[in-house]
Amino acid sequence: PIGALVNGVPNYSIAKFRLAEINKFETDLDRCLEKQATEVAFTEKEFDTLSLDGVGYAHNADASEKSFAISGLSMDIKRGDIVFITGGNGSGKTTALRTLTGLYPHSEGKIVLNGQIVSKMPSQEYRNVFASVFADFYIFPKPYTLGEEGREKLREWLKFFEIEEKLSDKLTELHPERLSTGQRKRLALALALAEERPVLILDEWAADQDPETRERFYHELLPYLKTRGITIIAVTHDDKYFNCADRRYHMTEGQIEANTV
Repeated sequence: PIGALVNGVPNYSIAKFRLAEINKFETDLDRCLEKQATEVAFTEKEFDTLSLDGVGYAHNADASEKSFAISGLSMDIKRGDIVFITGGNGSGKTTALRTLTGLYPHSEGKIVLNGQIVSKMPSQEYRNVFASVFADFYIFPKPYTLGEEGREKLREWLKFFEIEEKLSDKLTELHPERLSTGQRKRLALALALAEERPVLILDEWAADQDPETRERFYHELLPYLKTRGITIIAVTHDDKYFNCADRRYHMTEGQIEANTV
């Protein structure tokens, strides 16, 4: 037991350091808001098409990690498409999403947005096309990117997800720690939707939801967003709902094995 405790000290120190960094970042955000109380809004550009042609990314792991790479990814996505990415654990689905959104720089192939090639280190303008909820999402205690109008949009989505009463009336403080895992995911999605960006990225969003919420997600929310021209790219294991997608890409060992329309 003592040996296990000693071995855990480095991990505890790293976690404590990272928590301190997050707290510092939140403090800096508060200071910025005090200086400038205007809404941080996304200037929406018309989204038409997004394509990946032989895109790859390699994770350069150190000695303690396992190396992983995705390669040869090719997709064609149009405005209003509902696209599912499926595959087993470790097949590269989340890495594909992070590469597609510009969080990871692609090392091969090309990404083309609205007919223009995206650089290997995408600009913030490109990344702003996407609103994302990844499996390892984090919710800040305040909705920093939403002004008064954005918070009203957030309120409407909170009503849809049936968690409005669990948050403060003015929505200036969120307190996600008071919510269950499933409710925090609903809040994260509500925040993403309130930003009204043209492409929504979801990583196993429905995994922690009850059957009723899962049913509403696939049969109400996704079709509604499609009618508004929102493009959805979602990682999912819910084979019961695969027919809700316009297109499904199945991944195996870092590559797309099949494309089902």
